[in-house]
Amino acid sequence: MTNTIPTGPRNIAIIGPYLSGKTTLLEGLLHTCGATGRKGSVNEGNTVGDSAQEARNRNMSTELNVATATFMDSDFTFLDCPGSIELLQESLFVLSGVDAAVVVCEPDADKAQALSPLLHALDAQGIPHMLFVNKIDKATITVQALLDALQPISTKPLVLRHIPVQEGDEITGYIDLASERAYHYELDKTSVVVELPGTEEDAFAEARYGMLEALADFDDDLMEKVLEDVTPEKDELYANLTKDFRDGQIIPVLLGSAEHDGGVFRLLKALRHEAPGAEAAAERNGADGASGTVAQVLKTYHTQHGGKPSIARVWAGEVKDGMTLNGQRVSGLFRMMGHEQQKISAAKAGEVIGLGRMGANMARRLNDCGYKIASVYDVNRNTAEAVAKELGAKHSRKLADVTASSDIIITVVTNDAAMRRIFFSKNDNLLTSARGKIFINCATLTPKVHVEIDRAAKRAKAFSL
Repeated sequence: MTNTIPTGPRNIAIIGPYLSGKTTLLEGLLHTCGATGRKGSVNEGNTVGDSAQEARNRNMSTELNVATATFMDSDFTFLDCPGSIELLQESLFVLSGVDAAVVVCEPDADKAQALSPLLHALDAQGIPHMLFVNKIDKATITVQALLDALQPISTKPLVLRHIPVQEGDEITGYIDLASERAYHYELDKTSVVVELPGTEEDAFAEARYGMLEALADFDDDLMEKVLEDVTPEKDELYANLTKDFRDGQIIPVLLGSAEHDGGVFRLLKALRHEAPGAEAAAERNGADGASGTVAQVLKTYHTQHGGKPSIARVWAGEVKDGMTLNGQRVSGLFRMMGHEQQKISAAKAGEVIGLGRMGANMARRLNDCGYKIASVYDVNRNTAEAVAKELGAKHSRKLADVTASSDIIITVVTNDAAMRRIFFSKNDNLLTSARGKIFINCATLTPKVHVEIDRAAKRAKAFSL
């Protein structure tokens, strides 16, 4: 049995009840990956997640937060799902597009029941998931007491991967049962390896035997070794942990303190080695073996001024900026980091991306605000015709006709080349008879192209913004 690390991008949901610390965990994951130069704070209002104004005002997640990072040689996109029970459906909608989930909870038995709908939803969809017990440094009960409260609401066995190291009343670190290493929490730093405390040897031996017993239920060879008191090789143990997790047989339980980065590095290591690749989720969604380009929209944001950008998972083929998907032209392709967008030209299978669809929705918004939409033009004539009909506008088949019928022309294109085509094409362009017209560009382009358009507009006695 071998443990192979998937090579493609993976998509991980961070899900849990309100106030469990999901957004803080996301900050820790991104900072540990080196994706951020500074770890944000929920209290200071400078996190990558919860960057929407409503989330800032309420001091809670109100919508899905998406961020992509690289850990070692593995690419991950993290979906931080809102925890409030009123927003549960927002979280459930995106689960079909993830490879695995990290369920975040507090070390509080009284709050265990809040995990029930999340665990049941993950079980029902066959999504591998692990439990991250956050705020372990503030625990008032034993880990075993927490597991005793959680196990009745889970259909799968909870398999403890860590046990806490305690000095007096303070939890100062943990012991990894698989690697047999002890770690000491360092404030806002990766935990450091320390010598296994002699006071924890009995607890370690008992907990590790319990982990082996749980895994042996799914492997006859391991069961034989457990019964004969033979210690399995670490490679065999890790292979069993990975297989059972990917097959949805167990729920690993890890400990940490996201606020101080405790256990975050070990969580990333577990995800890197054990989370399945995108092909498993594609098969679960019936997208395995699909031909052409296949992408699934997980979430669409309805913004006041930016149209309706969507978060999508690519299952097959390649998505390119400017291509048409299901009758909609992609007007912008992005890699997400909260509300920040990094423009990309293409995305391959497995990636989670932002899809821009600004043009039609900007026209709708302007129409709703009482402005007359005179003309609609798009390289996809069917789309342009449908939008024009919806808004009572003219469907222009030539760019010169757009300029002739409008005082203000708003352009939304995919890249520099497309912008140059609509303004400088010899046979048909927007600058034809453009005296007195105003052009407003809403695309992300290089400064050089903006300067070119501005100069050309001035020569045509027009204005460019």
